[in-house]
Amino acid sequence: MAYPVKTPAAPDPKPAPITPDWVAVYYTPETPANLPQAPQAPGLDALEQMYAYYEA
Repeated sequence: MAYPVKTPAAPDPKPAPITPDWVAVYYTPETPANLPQAPQAPGLDALEQMYAYYEA
């Protein structure tokens, strides 16, 4: 059995948002990482093209 509260807690003047921050970040659209072909840029060697593929 619970005891009655002697002094009730005051309500929070600034409540937390309904959805946490990670929800907005998780569901924000971004560029796809699984591109079928690496971006072709003139003047890039194979290593630079590989980095361009993962940075695109």
